[in-house]
Amino acid sequence: MRGARRREFLAVALLCLFSGFLIFATIPGRMSSDSLTQIAAVRAGKFTDWHTPLLLMIWRPFWLMGFGPTSAYALSVIIFVSGLYGLLRSALSCLWSACATIAIVGAPMVLGYVTYFGRDQWFTASMLASFALVLAISRLKPDRKRLTLSLLLFVALSITLATRQNAAPVVGVALIGWVTWCGPWRRLGRFDRVSGTLGRSVTARFIRLGAATALLAGLIVAQSLIRSASSVESTHPEQQLYLFDLAALSLRENQLYLDRDFFPAQDLEVLRRSFNPYNASSIVFSVNGAPPLTPPVPADRIAELRSDWLAAIREHPSGYLAFRFEMLRTQVAWENKADWVYHPQIDANPWGYHFVNPDLQQPMDGYLRLFAANDYLQGGWIYEIWVYLLITIAGLGYLVSRNPQRKLLALFCVGSLGYQATIFFATMGVGYRLTFPSVVLSLVVVAVGLGDLSGVRTRAKRSWFTPPPGPEVDTEPLDEITSLAAAPPERGSIQLARGLVLRPIE
Repeated sequence: MRGARRREFLAVALLCLFSGFLIFATIPGRMSSDSLTQIAAVRAGKFTDWHTPLLLMIWRPFWLMGFGPTSAYALSVIIFVSGLYGLLRSALSCLWSACATIAIVGAPMVLGYVTYFGRDQWFTASMLASFALVLAISRLKPDRKRLTLSLLLFVALSITLATRQNAAPVVGVALIGWVTWCGPWRRLGRFDRVSGTLGRSVTARFIRLGAATALLAGLIVAQSLIRSASSVESTHPEQQLYLFDLAALSLRENQLYLDRDFFPAQDLEVLRRSFNPYNASSIVFSVNGAPPLTPPVPADRIAELRSDWLAAIREHPSGYLAFRFEMLRTQVAWENKADWVYHPQIDANPWGYHFVNPDLQQPMDGYLRLFAANDYLQGGWIYEIWVYLLITIAGLGYLVSRNPQRKLLALFCVGSLGYQATIFFATMGVGYRLTFPSVVLSLVVVAVGLGDLSGVRTRAKRSWFTPPPGPEVDTEPLDEITSLAAAPPERGSIQLARGLVLRPIE
């Protein structure tokens, strides 16, 4: 036991040193214009629903107490590393998990956005923490520790859902995992007598799915009510998706689907000169003169814009899917290079944010640039995103595993693919950051798979990693056997071994 504790202590010490160096070298984190916009909202205490209002509202009181970007950035890195370690710890020993965590975080396709200060990193960190907590709960017997971890899980899930509008698939699969081990399944024996499985029957699986869906809907409604009851300004961010899709369909079908109020020029050539099929900013922000489209759309016109969008898709469903598939090919770097694989700097800002330790940050930036294809920060060979998605699909094979933790990992792969499906339908551009969470999870699948192939197993000796409860067993026959074994052998019988008696035939 002492050896196990020493190994656990050494693993945690390695992760602390690694995380500390990472934070120290990149304080206060790489910041884009989105990062600075969110910081401005926290500083002013004015929030809109364009980014992550609930998360920023949580940060606001801590900001007033002096916890600025450096503290928030350090916390996000710690959660990221801890969540990744927790995921790996369910399959590997503590030292192997720590080494795999350092290797994954230090890989260029991960390091660039681990050291980024913004919601892409926050979302991935909270996602990893949620999955790690589900796995930890699955290994605990029903007790106070399970309750404590469940409360932490719902905090992590709430943050995950608040960070991205398309986080529902990720949160949903985590809730399915939690419901599986924390639901009252023993009391519903006629549906499924086994507690701690994904369900043996179709009925059992539908019950679990229904419970998880209800919890997900409850979280979404609760966050919507909080936004409505607070001072969050509604900006209808979905309008940008409507405008982008209508512009793409107009050019593809050579027919205008944009109302004059939204597109005053009413000229396809004007739209064609400004339209970038991989970035909506070109048609809604001024580059050289006025932009062709004129957002924001007034709140009373959003319903009309949505109606135009749906009508255009119904009229040309094949054209809509065609340009969406073209965006997908670009997004996954099928025949091109991944776009903007990391943010290299802290953008100009009025508050003087800059890298505190440039002598450490610059070598790290040089390391990341080694794997970029060009000065435009397109990705090199390790940024072939379609490869990572194929690995995620391969991870679904664990659904047939007898190991409950591997089944959960396969379930997380389902959530990752569901998240990518929302990007297919809802993105207004392409960029590596949109697939960053799925890349990280695919690397977890690789590490677990290599561990299984090489025979590296978890040394489960701590209470956090005790095996899950097995099926209910009728103990009366066992009690009878025990009592017989405890009784002295009858006269004329032979005691063969402890608990085993050979009696003569009468």
